[in-house]
Amino acid sequence: MNFTIDLPDEDATRSLGARLAALLQSGDVVLLTGEMGAGKTTLVRGLVAALDPGVPVTSPTFSLCQLYDTVPAIAHVDCWRMEGPRDLNELDLDELLERGYVALIEWGERLGEYYASAALSLTLSGSGVHRSCRLSSDLARWSGLAQALETDVGGTVESESWRRS
Repeated sequence: MNFTIDLPDEDATRSLGARLAALLQSGDVVLLTGEMGAGKTTLVRGLVAALDPGVPVTSPTFSLCQLYDTVPAIAHVDCWRMEGPRDLNELDLDELLERGYVALIEWGERLGEYYASAALSLTLSGSGVHRSCRLSSDLARWSGLAQALETDVGGTVESESWRRS
């Protein structure tokens, strides 16, 4: 599965996060990539707010990992300062996944291939408030994601196999 969705403003980015929240299952891994300011944390804010509007979301750049007591529980990881997958050992991320947490990993490309085959990858791009997000995964469970997002996000979905009319 591979498609791109146009996100015309920050509300659409948060809405994408909220819609993804409804689809997440315990143990999921979501890799978030994109330049600084591309909207990774904005998307996470929308996702966590959909699970529990009272939970404040801060970027885990310095703490490396923020845990949110939502359902499902969220481990929000920032790999900006990590040198590679070995640094994940300090976070016990595999143990958190086994305990049912969902891992939202900013700067996920810094992990190399550690989670790539078992993850939903979101690549945000653009500047200012207008962005786009490319979503991809080899996992069959995400194959219907384009259709699920069509009416809920408010952006335009483009895929080789499916286009919003």
